[in-house]
Parts: sequence; structure tokens; C-alpha cells
Amino acid sequence: MPTIADIEQRVQVIQQEIKQYLPDITSEQAKKFAYQVIRLDLVKDYKTKYPEDFNYFELKDLFVAACKSLDYTKPYRIAIIGNTGVGKSTFNNSLVGRNLLFTRAEGKAATGTVLEIFFVEENEQEIAIVEYRNQRKIKALIKKVFQKLSEKNLINIPNWQTVIDGSPIDDNFRMNLGNLNPPNNLGSGEQTLFQQYKDTVVDIIEQYLLHGNLNSETFYLNNPEHLQQLNQLTDENSLLNNSDNPNPNRRIGLIEKVIYKIKPNTQNDNLGLEFPTNVCLVDLPGLDGSLLHDLIILDGIKDADAVIYINNPKRIDTNADLQLLSEVKSSITVNNNRDSYKGIFFILTSRDNITRDENYDSTQLPQNMRDFIDKFLPGYTQQLSNRNDEGDPYFYVSSIAAYYAKKLLRGETLSEELRQTYEQACLGLRIRNYDDYKAVLNASRMPKLIDKLKYFVLNERIDQQINNGKIALDSIMIFLVNKYTLDQEQQTRIMGNLSLDEIQTQTLLKKEKYLNELVQKFSVKEFNSLSGYQNKLSASVNEICQEIDIAIQKQMPQIWRKCVSTGRPLNNGKPELAVLAKTFLLEVQTKLWHQLGYRMVRFSEQLVQEYRNSLQQENLVRTITRECYETVQYQELENKLNHWIEKQMAFKLKEIASRIGLVFLGRSQDDLLNDNSEILKKNKFLSIIRQLPQQEELEPEKFKPLVQEIHDHYTPIITSYCLTALINVYRYEYTVIEENLVDFIRQTFHKLLYTPNARAKDKIQGEFNQQPGWRVLAKIENKLALLKAIP
Repeated sequence: MPTIADIEQRVQVIQQEIKQYLPDITSEQAKKFAYQVIRLDLVKDYKTKYPEDFNYFELKDLFVAACKSLDYTKPYRIAIIGNTGVGKSTFNNSLVGRNLLFTRAEGKAATGTVLEIFFVEENEQEIAIVEYRNQRKIKALIKKVFQKLSEKNLINIPNWQTVIDGSPIDDNFRMNLGNLNPPNNLGSGEQTLFQQYKDTVVDIIEQYLLHGNLNSETFYLNNPEHLQQLNQLTDENSLLNNSDNPNPNRRIGLIEKVIYKIKPNTQNDNLGLEFPTNVCLVDLPGLDGSLLHDLIILDGIKDADAVIYINNPKRIDTNADLQLLSEVKSSITVNNNRDSYKGIFFILTSRDNITRDENYDSTQLPQNMRDFIDKFLPGYTQQLSNRNDEGDPYFYVSSIAAYYAKKLLRGETLSEELRQTYEQACLGLRIRNYDDYKAVLNASRMPKLIDKLKYFVLNERIDQQINNGKIALDSIMIFLVNKYTLDQEQQTRIMGNLSLDEIQTQTLLKKEKYLNELVQKFSVKEFNSLSGYQNKLSASVNEICQEIDIAIQKQMPQIWRKCVSTGRPLNNGKPELAVLAKTFLLEVQTKLWHQLGYRMVRFSEQLVQEYRNSLQQENLVRTITRECYETVQYQELENKLNHWIEKQMAFKLKEIASRIGLVFLGRSQDDLLNDNSEILKKNKFLSIIRQLPQQEELEPEKFKPLVQEIHDHYTPIITSYCLTALINVYRYEYTVIEENLVDFIRQTFHKLLYTPNARAKDKIQGEFNQQPGWRVLAKIENKLALLKAIP
């Protein structure tokens, strides 16, 4: 899992990227946004590892909501929805302040396609881009139709999804669909519904077979010919799309969406809406019972970030409202959080309507509307009780009055028929001065709605995205942590009230004890080998002593020469010679000590090699590294051990071996030139020296008796005392290495208690989770560890 420093660094990077996509975001908002994006990435990582957790219905919706809210790369989509015939197209034209979308008679759909409206800069051209469905998207649409058929039990084809995925859209595909029949047990109404669904799919396929994969088309809105072509193409009631007289160029079923890019109307503050370029209005088809329209509008609501819900005051709370608002509740609100209600605007049209209806009581409208809203979104009317600044949680507008007032404010003229419609709307709004266009516009309440929409988009939209994403992620985390904390408690009771941490600790302590005992057994084995090592060293003593004897014997003539004093010639002509016997013996002893210091080091080297051989034979390093769950590398411990051997054992043994001869031979009773008067008289070494020829030059061979006597003197001391002392020092040094190894093992296992290394933890748990219960508990605790690491 990332550290706090990692998260802070990523926040800075993502923050800059967010600013590129959301130019109106503040630095503080970008930081908060980036932090939630990182949380979402960590939740995605968790979902990748444990996808089964997101099979819970509530988590599916929450995860989708988090992804949608925190996707800063896509435009912010405000969907305009409602039933067919509530005046949605007129409302849209009034909202943007221009005659952009064509309108139809009440009860008829003006268009069955998705219309996206973006605002562009003044220096850009106004265009409309028609995008078509390709084969993949058509198949996805067909699968949604079959899903509906399956849900309504109108088909009985278990493998329909596989069949659709595995078949190209061709004549055979169309023929097979055309030959598809409903089950025999369906009633006449269900059979009619089945036929409507089938006809919709077949119609789209026939259009695709005629036109294939179409490239997008661009229409320039300042070109009247382009406008006419666009309207013919997208208007379901145009001559091109007349179902009674099929046109081979008809391709409305292939249109996925039409993207409008228009300039904001800046002639007057009240004439139209203006949003940042990364915010778009999405006009969805009216819900009219048509399968294709129903699928498009429900998918459009799922993709929306906010919703403008249009309704007629005389048509509140219909079955269509139930279907639409149920989707709004699940797609726009997050976990019933009231703050997410800000993204939903309720609009009633026809404020200007003066037609009397015996079945409609306008005085009950405010309460009926509140009841209707609260039924779907509990608490909405309290949270946003004065959204229109007139004490209502909804907006009651006259889009037709606003629509015509804006046309007149732009200097356009109305035909006589439209003028009559306008004046009738003015009467409904109780405006007698028809030429006071501003008064009419204000009375329509559209300017207030536009102000509120602008405020939401410019001041609340981004905070809403951040908050919705946070709420969704928090809800996911709370759900999963609570669930697995409870599961952990239950499973712990099943496993004897021992937590996984406790079992893991016991396992590590047991393994640590095992390795400590292994090291101790190795030391015991070394102790038992000490007598054998001493025997091996003793066998080498004679060889080393012979080398020392030879070296000393070679040096004795030179020492002798230095210790012979020549006097005046005697009567016989020969000089008198005086041998400094004690001096000679003292010099010989010094040479002996030098040789012992040099030669005894070989014994220390031999002991160190014995230790290395034992380590290799016991394979101790390999065993320790293997049992440390791969957290210790073989070469790492090998290097440590070599360091301890070279810098501690070998170094100290060498130093001691080079001086250990002096410890014993330097004692007064073992000194070659013992100064005790009684002993000195009987000094066998001086006696032999006195027997040597009294001449200045002597061959090395002459000193052989003396060398032998010295040999007989020091060899037993080396065997009996020096080797034993060196063995004892060796014993101490391997004990120090044992302590180092035990301390290394202790530190390693202490780290393992708190290791974040997932592989090591899996291996530790593998020691005890052979029982299914432990495996379950281990998985639960792994999940909790991941979840609690998410900030």
C-alpha cells in the first residue's frame, strides 16, 4: 500500500491533471478531488483482487456512483428528462435562449435521439455532429432489448447472449430474428409487446444492413440547407423518417447522439444559459412506451451527473414518473444522502395555462408536488425547501412564454398564429402589456431557474462531484469494514477465540525458537568436536616444532659469533676466547619466541577452517534463510557470517595464537635462562653450551644437542598448554557468533510480526491455515488490512 508521502506526491500530479480538464476548479477543490481519485484507485485495486465483494447490489451502485462522480476527464452531463408531451423541446429552446430544437404537437416525440448541447467560445463555429452506432454498439443495444424480453418472460432462449456475441449482423442474423416467435403461453397483450420489441430490433438491423458503419456527420448551424438536412435526419416525424412510407435513406435508428456546439446568447443577461465548455445539457427522448426511447432515456439517466425533471402540473405521479424517478434516485443520488439532491431540479411547465379542468385543483398543486417529490426523495422538500426563492422546492415556469419573449427581445417577429399563442400565454401569466417582453420573461420564472442552474454549475457542481464521490467511497468502506469486522469476530470464535494475529505471533515465536535451538545444537556439536580438533592440532605440533628447530639451528652460528669474545693472544699464539653463554641462550630464546609467534598462527587458521567446514556441512545458513519466509536473502546472511568469522573469530584467534607461546614459555620456571640461583647451577642448556667447542666459528650441526634439548623443553608446553588455551579461545569466539546469529534471528522475526510484505504474510499463514477455518480467517484479515490502509 502507498505511504503518506506517496499519496501526497500523487495528489500533486493528479491535481495538475484535473485542472486541465476542469478549468474553473479552484486549487483547494483540485486537491480534494485528487485525494478522492486516489482513494477510488485503491478501491479499484481492492475490487480487482476481491471482485466477489462487489456482487452485493448496494456496492455495485455505490462503485458506479464513485467512478462517475470522480471521472474528471468526461463532461459534466445535465440530463433533461420527462414524459413525452410535457413541452421538453420548448423548454430546452427557452433555456438556451434560441430556436435550437424543433417542437411537435403534444403527445408526439420530437426526436428519439440523444441531443448533447455544449457551449463554445465566440470565435468558434456553431455545429451539430451526428454520431452513429457501429456494429458493436448495435449488438449492445440488441442485448438490452433481449434482456428486457427475458425479464418479462417474453422469450425462452437461455443462451441468447452467446448467440448475439458470436453472430455477425448480416442477412442471416436479420432472418433469424425475424423468425423468432414468442412462447405459446403468452396472452394477446404480451404477444403484441413481443412483436413491438422484435420490430424495433429488426428495423435497426435493416437500417444497419443498408448503411453499414457510418462515419459521423457535421452540420453547420449557420447553413439553412444543413439545418434542414439535420432536422430531416433526426426528427422522427419528418418525411425521411415516416414509417408509413419507408425511405431507404432513413437511418434514425442508427443515430447514437447529436452533439450541438453553440455560442451562448450574450445579447441580454436573461436571454439564455451559459455553462463552462466541459458541461453539457443532454436532452433525452421523452418516455412514451417506445422500447428504444425507454432504453435510451434510462441509459442517459445512468450516465447523467445531474437531472432537470420536466413535468406538467396536471400529469403528476404517473407510472412513467415512477419509472423515471426510480432511475433518478438510484443514478443521481448517493446512498440517500440529502446533499446529493442538489443535482436534481424539478420543473413544472405550463404556468401560463388557463384551461379549466374539473379533475384538476390548482390550489392543491404545491402540496401534491411536495408529496410527489418526497415519495421518491425523502427529505428533498426540507433540504431544498426554497429552491425557487418563492418558498417552493420546485420551479413552476412558462417555457412557451419565455421562449417567445426571448425571440421578441432578440428582435424577431412572430407570425399571427404564434402571436396569438404568445398573447394567450401572457394572459395566463396575468401580463396585460404584451409588449413588455422583459415583464413577460420575468413572469415566466425562467430567468430565476436559469440563475439557479448557473449558480449550481459554477458554484456547487464540483463540490457536488467531490462530495458524491466521497460519500460513495465512504459507504463502500463502511459496508465492507463492518461486514468483515463482524465476520472476523465470528470466525475467531469458531477458531477458539484466537485471532489471526495471535496465531501468526505464536507461529513466528515457534519458528524463532526452532531456529534458536538449531543454532544451539550446532554450537553443542562444535563443543563435542573440540577434543577432535585438539587431536588434529596436536598431530601438527611435531611438524611445526621441527620447522622451528631447523630455523633456530640455522640462526645459531650467527648468534654464536656475536656472543664469542676474543682476548690477547696467549703464549701459544692463539687468542683467548670467552663465550657469553647466557647472552647466547637469551638470544636463542628470543628467536624461539619469534618462530612460535609466526608458526602458531597456523593453528588458528586451522580452527577457523574447521568452523567453516562445520557450517557448510550443517547447511545452517540455507536453513535459516529458508525458514525466514524469504525475507532474508541467502547471500545477505552469508556475508554477515563471513564478516563475523573474519573480523571477530579469525582476527582474534590469530592475535592470540601469535602470542600464546609467551604466556607459558615466558613463565620463570619455563624460561630457558631461569635466574633462580639453584636452578641456574643445574641449567642443562648452559651445560650443553659449555661443552661446545670454544671457537668462533661453529657449523649448525654442532648445535644439534642444544636444539634437541630446547625442543624437548617447549614441545610439551605447546601440546599441553598452548593448544588447550587456543581451543578455549576458539570456543568463546564461536559462542559470540552463536549469540550474533540468535540476535539476528530475533530481529528478523520481530520485523516479521509487523511486516507489510504480502508474500511473507501468505507464507506465514500457510504454516497454519491448512484448516479451512484458518484460511477463511486469513482471507478476512487480509481484506480488512487492505481496506483499513485506504485513507
